[in-house]
Amino acid sequence: LGLDTQGKLRFLKAICETSPMTTGRSWVTEVNWPLWEGPHSPAGRCVSVDEETQADYLARYYLLSLASGFVERVYWWRLAARGYGLATVEPDGRLRRRPSWHALRTLNALLGGSSFVRELPSPDQACVYEFETPDGGVVAAWSMERGVEAQLPGPTVQCLSRDGEELPLPGSLKVNLGPSVQYFRLSGE
Repeated sequence: LGLDTQGKLRFLKAICETSPMTTGRSWVTEVNWPLWEGPHSPAGRCVSVDEETQADYLARYYLLSLASGFVERVYWWRLAARGYGLATVEPDGRLRRRPSWHALRTLNALLGGSSFVRELPSPDQACVYEFETPDGGVVAAWSMERGVEAQLPGPTVQCLSRDGEELPLPGSLKVNLGPSVQYFRLSGE
C-alpha cells in the first residue's frame, strides 16, 4: 500500500469500522522483526536486523501505535524463539532475554494505563510524544538520525533509556535524540 505506520493503522481501523464481521475494534495480533540469526521471514534475509535494531523497532512501533488512536492492543509474535523472539533459549538451556524484551518491559512499566496527550513540535525525522500516566507526564522521544535536538514541554525528574536504564537528566529543555527511544518523566511543574 505504500503507507507509513500510522497510515497503515488508520487503514486497519477503517476496515474494522466498516466490516459487518467485526465490532469496530482493531488489534495488531502479530508484529515482529526477524533477526539475522534466522530462521527468516518469508520476505527473506534482506529484512533481518540485529538485536539492538529489533528493540528500537519494537519500541518505536508500539509508541506510534499508541499515539495513533487507531488500535487498542499490539501483540509481539513469539515470546521465545530463535530468529524472532523477545527471548531465546541458549545452547546450555538457559533463557536469554534480548534487548527487545527489556524495551517492551520498560514501555509497559512506564506507559501501562497511560493516555496519549499530544505529539509535540519536533524537527523532521523526530517524534516527541507526551503521555499522561497515573504518576504524571511522560515524554517518549526519538529521531531517525543521531544528534537531532528536540524540546521537552517542561523540566524532567527522570530520564530513562529504551531498556529502562537511568540516564543523566538533561541540563535544559533541549534534548539530543537518536534511533533509540528515550523516556522523560516530567516534573509536573
